Order: sequence, then structure tokens, then C-alpha cells
Amino acid sequence: MTDKLIASEPTPGQIISELHCWIATYADGSEGIIAHGLEGLGLTPLLSSRRDTAEAMETLARQAQDLSGNVISVRLETYSKCS
Repeated sequence: MTDKLIASEPTPGQIISELHCWIATYADGSEGIIAHGLEGLGLTPLLSSRRDTAEAMETLARQAQDLSGNVISVRLETYSKCS
């Protein structure tokens, strides 16, 4: 999966018009972007400028939901300059 994530990111100078990110909804109704721990890098948010890359992160988002015990749902959201 890592090769797919790295290979599909934008090239330098490319304009990013949308961000796709995994959102967690907590038991108290609050929401936040899900992050995943990467060895040596700390927490990295599950977001990408490409939808296919973000969709490939679903397993990580579901793992975070299972590990948390406080997350009642996860979903993929898209944000654009116009939103």
C-alpha cells in the first residue's frame, strides 16, 4: 500500500484543488481528522489531494476506529477551495 500512496501524490508545483480526509465522529458528537502513527515520523493525518490515495487509507481509518473505543464512525470527506 505504501508504494501506491507515495506514487500518486502531486508533483511539485501542481495546484491542489481538493483535499480528501478521513473524519472521525466521537461519542460526544465532536469530530476530527484521523491520524496514523508512523515510526520515526509521529502522527500523520489521513489526508491526500487524490481521492484514490485517500480511499486506500480506509484500512488505517478503520483500525483507528477500532483502537479508539471512543470513535463511533469514520467517513471520507472532500474539501475544495469553493467549499
